[in-house]
Amino acid sequence: MLLDGASATGTSAFASALAERHGHPLVRSSRIADHRNLHDCYRNLLTRPGPLILDGSFVSDFVPDPLLTGSSRLIWSQALDLAGTVARGHGVLIHVVTTAPACPDPHPDQCIPCTRAAITDAYRRAFDTLSAHTAVLTADMAHGPVQPLPRRSG
Repeated sequence: MLLDGASATGTSAFASALAERHGHPLVRSSRIADHRNLHDCYRNLLTRPGPLILDGSFVSDFVPDPLLTGSSRLIWSQALDLAGTVARGHGVLIHVVTTAPACPDPHPDQCIPCTRAAITDAYRRAFDTLSAHTAVLTADMAHGPVQPLPRRSG
């Protein structure tokens, strides 16, 4: 399971709850953020055996950056390849949203509301595109903290 979404939507809390509830290893993508060959790093992570919960994913490495910095660490062809890798491993991308997205800037008083809307829309469009290549679910965190999840039977 790969969870991703705009900054401050509850992705990390949701990922932690899933990992704890199901006993799966949790990897935070910030730990691989400075890797030189990001595409291969994600591919190696996604093809290792066994279950995995990834907090943040390759989506965050190509969605907000062009809007915020004018460049991206991954390109669409790499993202589509990684989505195919998720599909072949029977994985799922989970788009974590909230109806009141917070500012991705560490200084919210300096955040421009149209930038927040643009980033939120960019994530939505990216996940819509990726859904043609792998399973995508949307989890709305707008209704408070993550509630305990039922154990999966079978």
